[in-house]
Amino acid sequence: PVRAGSMTRLKSYRSRILMLSISSLILCFLLISSVVYFNVVRFVHEEQAKNVSSILDNYADTLDQFFRDNEASLHYLSDNLALKRVSKDPAGYEQELERRFKEFQDSHSEIKLISYGTEQGQYFFDPGSNQVPAGYDPRVRPWYLKAKEVGPEVIGYSDIYRDINTGDYIITMVKQVQDEEGNFAGVLGILLDLGYLSERNAANRIGDTGYTFITRNGSYFVNNARELINTEIETPEFRQISLDKKSSSFQYDTGKEVLLVQAQYEPRADLTFWAIAHETELLAPYWTALRNSVLLILLILLLTILLVIRISKTLVREMGVLTKISKEMANGNLSARIHVESSDEMQIFANHFNLMAEQIETQTNALIKNLLKLDQSYRETITMLSNAIEASDEYTKGHCERVAMISMILGQRSGLSEQQLKDLEYASLLHDVGKIGIETQLLNKEDPLEPEDFEAIKKHSQIGYFILHDVEYLRDAANIVLHHHEWMNGKGYPSGLSGEEIRLEARIVAIADAFDA
Repeated sequence: PVRAGSMTRLKSYRSRILMLSISSLILCFLLISSVVYFNVVRFVHEEQAKNVSSILDNYADTLDQFFRDNEASLHYLSDNLALKRVSKDPAGYEQELERRFKEFQDSHSEIKLISYGTEQGQYFFDPGSNQVPAGYDPRVRPWYLKAKEVGPEVIGYSDIYRDINTGDYIITMVKQVQDEEGNFAGVLGILLDLGYLSERNAANRIGDTGYTFITRNGSYFVNNARELINTEIETPEFRQISLDKKSSSFQYDTGKEVLLVQAQYEPRADLTFWAIAHETELLAPYWTALRNSVLLILLILLLTILLVIRISKTLVREMGVLTKISKEMANGNLSARIHVESSDEMQIFANHFNLMAEQIETQTNALIKNLLKLDQSYRETITMLSNAIEASDEYTKGHCERVAMISMILGQRSGLSEQQLKDLEYASLLHDVGKIGIETQLLNKEDPLEPEDFEAIKKHSQIGYFILHDVEYLRDAANIVLHHHEWMNGKGYPSGLSGEEIRLEARIVAIADAFDA
């Protein structure tokens, strides 16, 4: 009886140990599953938001360049067509203007018509490209009045309207023209076909059902649904953001589904760019992968429990090892593996556990690799911008790359953090991006600069700041670009900062810039 009682107690103890072991193992797996689950969900939301933001940024940059190119065309035409003298001899310039207008239109497919209206009521255009009714007076037209409203040296944009000949949606860019005495003489206008913008908008893809559109002052400017163009936005939340002229990112519940919405305001043409993604569609592949991972974990857990029942003694002995490795994985050491010298069953369990760990590590590395690819795309975009800068200044070939190389050496020696080094690299590559806003003739001028020329060039650091500061990942780089011409003695520009008032990264770029120059 004593022996039987002892065996009974032993079995009871072993049962308790077995149950405790199984409970501990389940708890460990649940802990790992919870950590993986919540991190994957958070990562997916962040990555999808970044992907949508990247599409929107590229879209906005492309169209901003479209308007910038046409603004440059407007400035070129107003400076090179002798418009200041037209009002003195309209008949003598009519044929010449028509010819020059036609040549420029033929070489720029996005321009439907170039026209010039004067304060005396004359209207010059290529008659082969457009027809106007008899008695047409440009002085009372909205595009003419828009130019007078915005003032000299400012590019104005008309509202959308339909071409009276084709019915196409168009918009007019306008600029005042002064005569030789500096008095208002007339308005030069470029009619832009919005077909290019519509084609570019239709080409954007966000999953299978996501889409983009453009709004202006609460109405649709470009939309894949052509009938919505120039109509008021029907969604109050969207309309208010367009009217407020601000950027925003949020989730919008339609009652049937959740939309991921991003809006980006661009002041050049007073436009708001929108990207709409369907959350269910974007997250579906990740939910499938996550569900498969959970099923795999549950399968491994089931196999493990069966093994524990058969080898409870070994499991109790090895539980310390398993708990230790599980905690290491939960703390982020995904390379941790179980190494045991035990029975075949325990070895199989260890192999399954290590297989799960390898898959988790592989999936995590894949996610990290995607992040690196995204970072590489940022770098390639920045490199493209720096190349664009140098394309307009024949004296600075390779300058941005060399400044970036020197800056990174100095930044590393100065003990900057990884994020500071990244911002420093972006800023040094883009330190002269503001030269995009400086006239090419001035940048490439061979003669000594006049004081007013130098003052114009000095504005490039502020222009660069305004180009970059609305881009989230370039915000700190924008501040570095703004102050990379400050001097330690306070005689630099644009803010006249001195000494420690100038952030370290800006001082580094200033040194690298001066050294390479």
